[in-house]
Amino acid sequence: MEKPHCYWCHRYHDIMIEKQLLKVTRWGIKTVMETELFCSEGCFINALPYLHRYAKYSLGSIIAMVLIIFGIVRSFSISRSLHLDNDLFLALIIFPLGFLLQVIPFTTPEAVQYVGLKKGILMTRTIGIIIVFLGIVLLKLSRI
Repeated sequence: MEKPHCYWCHRYHDIMIEKQLLKVTRWGIKTVMETELFCSEGCFINALPYLHRYAKYSLGSIIAMVLIIFGIVRSFSISRSLHLDNDLFLALIIFPLGFLLQVIPFTTPEAVQYVGLKKGILMTRTIGIIIVFLGIVLLKLSRI
């Protein structure tokens, strides 16, 4: 049997604290209360702001991400119809995606299971920073 890990920091401790959390699906639908394990009260307190933000903004953020990805996929035709350079349009579309991942760093349940919520948030924010830099590079390329 696998040892239980802390939901926040993913560390194993002999004594774990059980806390009831309202689970939210990937689509922002609130489901039943589930028990998660935390190694300390501090880890639970650190996880609460993220969990409240996730429950509040998940559906709106998912809609924004879908629209941004649709804009990226259809960038060539949309940029032509708006009479913009394709690099400039991609920069204007990619930059908000990176910013959204910085402000609301949604992690997948699989990432939380394998590395914990804290490292999952760090990984998502790192990807957001890379996307923001990509948007800045595309913005610089469009000015050349």
